[in-house]
Amino acid sequence: KISRFERVLSELNNELSKMRKEIRKINSKGINIFNKNQFDLFVCEIEKTTNCNFREKSRKGIAPMIRHILAYLIYVNYGNQLRLKDIGKLISYSIKDHATVIHSINKTKDMLSIGDFEYCQQYNLISDIFKKYLSNEN
Repeated sequence: KISRFERVLSELNNELSKMRKEIRKINSKGINIFNKNQFDLFVCEIEKTTNCNFREKSRKGIAPMIRHILAYLIYVNYGNQLRLKDIGKLISYSIKDHATVIHSINKTKDMLSIGDFEYCQQYNLISDIFKKYLSNEN
């Protein structure tokens, strides 16, 4: 069990390192919208709350839903400061182009507009965490 714990801890540290690198890239472009510690805390709280590592490449479970919702929230709050490709890099290691982010934004809009129960439930949960760490309202 200890070696499994150490492996998971090592994977989490690697993921945090990758996120910090992406944030540095974005901030190096003169866009200082995210404090890296805030973003790390934000991602950790979402993963802890949803019990899902949403940044890994997966189309199963709630991981895609979480990525869709995050793309939507970041776009709504920071869309005028970030390129769609940058949003994709923030929310997942596997998103390589802007079309996926556009799909995520449209999917979330559609699911919220029809009142899909699971989507609305996850949206409210993630939105509260987003407001706590990253919202423009802070």
